[in-house]
Amino acid sequence: MARGEIDNEDEIRFECPSCGTEIDPWADLDAALFPCPHCGETIDLMAQQALARAVVNYHFAQELTTAELFNSKKRLSQLAPQSKDALRTYQKSYNSVRLALHNQLPAAQQRTAIEIMAEIARILPRHHMISALEARYWAQLMVCRTAQEEYEALQARLHQPRPKLLTRLVRHPHWRLRRFQLKRALVRREKKLQDLERDLAFVDNLQVRRGQAEL
Repeated sequence: MARGEIDNEDEIRFECPSCGTEIDPWADLDAALFPCPHCGETIDLMAQQALARAVVNYHFAQELTTAELFNSKKRLSQLAPQSKDALRTYQKSYNSVRLALHNQLPAAQQRTAIEIMAEIARILPRHHMISALEARYWAQLMVCRTAQEEYEALQARLHQPRPKLLTRLVRHPHWRLRRFQLKRALVRREKKLQDLERDLAFVDNLQVRRGQAEL
């Protein structure tokens, strides 16, 4: 087992995504959904446990990462011991994020999960741990998520009470042009995602928020 890798579920700790109250992961073993004792927000225990494991293993894998992981395309069995430990830990993190994304995560945590997947997907295909197709999916999803967030921020900005005339004349044309560019880009990238999803069976049940730009 790699240094720092989680080997005991009792080590998992996580907080309510809404209020930050620490949650006992064994609070109710029979409940898939658990109300936060402080704010009452419904928490998906499996998703939170999986994401907590993923984050911890991801950070430990980063500590173990060697140049060999980026500079070679060796299979796991051919790597040096530390590189093997790092790659195995990345794989554990990757599997945990997949589990988390098949359950309910708040939008901010979904972004964290997708960021982790996109980063790990830069490494695993080099060593034949996942397919290049799967890696492209996570990279594309990260780009789409970032563009969607920028689009939504622009939408909110454009719907704010109108500022003074001079400011409106200077800024709004730029914002509207950028919104138009994002809208077109999102349509293209969404099509690419759908094409990838047709070939990747595991994504069928992912609980990932994918907002659509208004067309």
